Amino acid sequence: ENSRRSLQKRDVLLAPQRHVCSPQQSYTFNREINRKKYTMDKRSSSKMINQSSSEAATLPDLTNPWLGIFFLCFFLLGEYESMVEYGPVIGILEAFWVCSFSMVLASFGCSAGRPNWVATAMISVSTGHTLWIVDSFTLLFNGSRLGSLGVADYGGVDGVTLSSFLAVSHHLWFMAACARHLRGVRTQLTLGHFASSYVWVSLVSLLTLWINPVKCVMYKGTCILANVNMALEWWGAEFCDFCHWYDRDRGGSGLARWLWSNFLYSGVFNGALFGLLWLAVNYKAERPETARGKDKKKK
Repeated sequence: ENSRRSLQKRDVLLAPQRHVCSPQQSYTFNREINRKKYTMDKRSSSKMINQSSSEAATLPDLTNPWLGIFFLCFFLLGEYESMVEYGPVIGILEAFWVCSFSMVLASFGCSAGRPNWVATAMISVSTGHTLWIVDSFTLLFNGSRLGSLGVADYGGVDGVTLSSFLAVSHHLWFMAACARHLRGVRTQLTLGHFASSYVWVSLVSLLTLWINPVKCVMYKGTCILANVNMALEWWGAEFCDFCHWYDRDRGGSGLARWLWSNFLYSGVFNGALFGLLWLAVNYKAERPETARGKDKKKK
């Protein structure tokens, strides 16, 4: 009997002890659990927010509205100068030069945070602006209005003035400004940008081929022949005979001239300069992903 009682007593001692809480104790206990859970959730949420904010801080701001306004102002200045110098008809056509109209594309790209548009605009003008820059150096030596390559021209009907010089000065600095912007927003050039530039130039030149008058337009007693985006003949570069194969005075059709000039300008010449632009924008440039990785390592 004593052994049986000892075993029962041991079973009671080894049995799990159940604690019956009062309603007040149960309420306090649950409240403490909820408070700890809320504190842990809050700390976890705060940590995630801080991490997201830190990562966002490493990402560049893709917008640069002041640069966009700067591009747009020079485009409007060039349009105003063209209207004054050549009249309303030629003045409106002058706005569609790829070298000028691409500033509008880059302006919207800077303002809307679309660096791909800026890259497209920069590649689109690379051949024209490079020839203009080289030809501008020849002006320093020959002292004439036109450069030796027949590309750079800083004057209007009334000769070279301050406003006429400023209106076309973007040929000298536009590519550098675009490249600086792209490096600032950590956008690297790709073959996709080159392809989009080909499409952009083709569309703009097709539009001007359609609206460009075949005959000269009279203004202030002068018959002005519009050749916007080489709608009638290749612009300058008389030394390049194959560039002029489909000029109008050689009997070339408008469609053949459009296809040939876009192939040479956008495909061959811009393609050759794409490597230099790639180095100017991509060389030792830091990508956003790389910056986030460095920030995590520091933590």
